[in-house]
Amino acid sequence: MTVDDPGQLLAGVRDLRAADHVAAAGVLGFAARWADLHPAESLAAAATLTYRGEDFGIPIAGVGAPLVEVTCVAEFATALHTSTEGGQRLIGHALELRHRLPRLWALVHAGRVVAWQACRVAEQTLHLTPSAAAFVDAQVAAVTGRIGPAQLDKLIIATVAEFMPDEAERRRQASSDHRHFTIDHHTGQDGLSGQSSVSGVLDLVDALDLDAAISAQASIGRAGLHRQPGRAARPCRRRPRPPPAHLRTHAVRRHVGSGREPITG
Repeated sequence: MTVDDPGQLLAGVRDLRAADHVAAAGVLGFAARWADLHPAESLAAAATLTYRGEDFGIPIAGVGAPLVEVTCVAEFATALHTSTEGGQRLIGHALELRHRLPRLWALVHAGRVVAWQACRVAEQTLHLTPSAAAFVDAQVAAVTGRIGPAQLDKLIIATVAEFMPDEAERRRQASSDHRHFTIDHHTGQDGLSGQSSVSGVLDLVDALDLDAAISAQASIGRAGLHRQPGRAARPCRRRPRPPPAHLRTHAVRRHVGSGREPITG
């Protein structure tokens, strides 16, 4: 069909887009129904999350959602012309939405939230407790699903901190394992190029303290020159500033493989 009128072209695009959203919501509904027809009796017989071939042994939807027979996933994926992992993910999202994010599920089937947006939320709530997932459901439904990736990440972090304090502490401890503060003095042909690179991963409090200290020192440098009677203007002398208190309790590591011992505060 050839359409030459710009208005008709745009109207046709909008109609196809709306039909696509309806179809995606329908596929989610069929995915949930397919899972109903293939319940698993135990976790050993259930489909579990896999990523790039690695099986994590975790059900494809969160706590409270039904288990699904692992043998049924490939057949469903074939009908969608997608990979087994893709079909597994879609079934998991459908169950997550229907059983743990019911407000968002209803909005999808009312045409008020598109399926891919709801699935993005479902992917983030799989590991949450039922009460935490219900909180996210209420928050996202209140804005009719209009939440960006950054906002969603912040919501999940806040939800974990409030509803799952033990998990929040475990994550904090895990992230602490990657803390470091590295100074690498570049060497040239003459033995020293006169430049060094600094990199690190710090706790937020430490990073803020360090940022403030560096900013304060930079302000002193920008204050410029001071003059004493009978002397030429000269730069303000830099005074060594101790590192933040938190940093003094941790070793400051140089680049791995430098062959140098850690510098301790």
